This record gives sequence, C-alpha cells and structure tokens, in this order.
Amino acid sequence: FHYMLPMCPDHGDRFDRSLWQAYVSANKIFADKVMEVINPEDDFVWVHDYHLMVLPTFLRKRFYRVKLGFFLHSPFPSSEIYRTLPVRDEILRGLLNCDLIGFHTFDYARHFLSCCSRMLGLDYASKRGHLGLDYFGRTVYIKILPVGIHVGRLESVLNLPCTSTKVKEIQEQFKGKRVIVGIDDMDIFKGISLKLLAIEQLLHQNPDLQGKLVLIQIINPARSSGKDVQETKKETYSIVRRINQIYGSPGYEPVVLIDRPVPRFQKSAYYAVAECCMVNAVRDGMNLVPYKYVVCRQGTPVLDEALGVLPDTPHTSMLVVSEFVGCSPSLSGAIRVNPWDIDAVAEALNLAL
Repeated sequence: FHYMLPMCPDHGDRFDRSLWQAYVSANKIFADKVMEVINPEDDFVWVHDYHLMVLPTFLRKRFYRVKLGFFLHSPFPSSEIYRTLPVRDEILRGLLNCDLIGFHTFDYARHFLSCCSRMLGLDYASKRGHLGLDYFGRTVYIKILPVGIHVGRLESVLNLPCTSTKVKEIQEQFKGKRVIVGIDDMDIFKGISLKLLAIEQLLHQNPDLQGKLVLIQIINPARSSGKDVQETKKETYSIVRRINQIYGSPGYEPVVLIDRPVPRFQKSAYYAVAECCMVNAVRDGMNLVPYKYVVCRQGTPVLDEALGVLPDTPHTSMLVVSEFVGCSPSLSGAIRVNPWDIDAVAEALNLAL
C-alpha cells in the first residue's frame, strides 16, 4: 500500500500465504469480539486502517444489515501496483462489505475506484452528491474525509509555562544557528535516511552553512521492532555519526538526533523555534506534522513573549514537504520535493533557508 516491494521483506519476492492467513485470523478474532457486544439494529461499527481490511467481511456474513464504516489512514496504491497482490480481490471485497469507505484524499479514492473497476468490473456513479458503488444490492458510498488537527488544543499547549521555558532553552542552546526540525516515526516509509543525505549534501555544497545549520530530528517511538525498523534505525544512526564527524566541531553538531519519547509541549517548542520544517516521507497517508508546524509558528501572545518577538510580527517560516504525502496538495506555500532526488531536496533546503 505504500508502494514498497517486495511484499514480504523476509521472503524475497515471494508472497507468504501463511502471513496472509495470520492476518485473516487476527481479523476474525476482532470480528468475534465485536459480535459479542454488537446490537446490529442500532450500532454503527467504525473500522480503522489497513490492519482490519477483511473484518467487514466477517461482520457482514453474520449480520447482513449491520451498519459498517471504514476509514483508511494510509495511501491506497494505483491499480498498477495493487493488482500485483495475490489477495487483491479479498481485500477489495472486504472493504466493499462496508456501507461507507473514507479516504484522506481524492487520489486515494480514485485509485480504489479504479481497482474496483479493473479487477471486479464495478463502475461507480454520483449518487445524491456522493460517489457510490453498487455491490450485491447495497450502495457503498465513497467519501474524502481528510483528517485535521485540533488547533485550539495545540494553542493551549503553546500557552503553557513549560512550553515557554523550553522555547527559551532551545533558543539559548542553538543561538546563532539556523534550525530545521523534523519529527518522524522510525519506519521505512518516513524517508529519514534520505532527509539526512540531503542535509549532508547541503552542507557539502554550501560551506558557509557549516557551523550555522542544525537539523533537530525527533524520532517517535517505533510501533514495532521488526527487521525493517532495526535496519532503518541502524542506517539512521550511521548517517548521523558520519555527518557530525565530517561537518561537526567542538560544541557543534549539525544533526541533533532525539530518539526517545518527547512530550507534546516540547515538540511544540521545537516547532516554534525552527525556521524550517521538513517532511521527507516516501509515502504517507496524510501526515499532520506540517499543520502542527504552521500553527506553532503562527504563535500566540504568550509564545511571542517567550520568543522575544513583538506581537503581530510575522515569523519567517518554510515548509519542505515530500510530494508523496497526503497533505502536500493542500500546502500551496510549501516547497514540494521528490525525496528520492537528494540533490533537488538539498537545493530546496537551501532555497528555504
């Protein structure tokens, strides 16, 4: 779903049927638990993300009239990629057993509809202002429902005394430096190593930035500890060490890697101080980091006082965003990049700074 092949990293190019059976079994366990508590006449079951794509099939078989909704937090791939899956029909039919399917962007919905047309022969139509598919006598509605952030909650964090204290601490720590911030999960899709290689290229091509530029890269705790996560972590640490050895000096490291849980108020403080935020994912469903950065850089009167800026003074801020994340089309003022093109990303960072 994230355009990364092979399908099973530990088994070369082969599709491991036993892993699929384990996935189906896990979905069946969820279905059994839902069946224990559901009132099919009154309850609405809302299923989330790729982990539970065949759960609706089990529920629909047991309760034909149950009201089912599904929201995909991840990308949905183009039909050319999707049709390589040996279990492509099972997944599509699992989703079509819902009454409503939600996607972050129109592109993801378009890919899904294209797959339904090419692989199942199902055509969609506009019904009462919504996209719909007829499937075994039911209308399955498709909606684009991009997730957002809670601005009021984030602003309340910005007004906390501990946030102001952290802002002053960061300003003092990186006084005289141009600060770029990145906050990512430790997984193969977030493009952390590509981001670091772009920073390395930027410092190599622009000696005047050496000693003046800092990337603060915060790593969110990994959601799993699989082989791919361990390899990504190993590669990340290796590149960071190399950059800091080549371009660092006593008392200065161009890359500050924070690989531990960071409280929300501290993340907000890093956003508020950084002149540039970088999201370099090779694929991502939506990614809310750019939105959080924008709100934090807009600031509040309390935060402006902590930053030492006059009220209503516009902050100079830039976003460098991968074109492969769902939020990219909505950020008209951002610099969009292809994360695989390291030279172009380095140039974009230089332009942003």
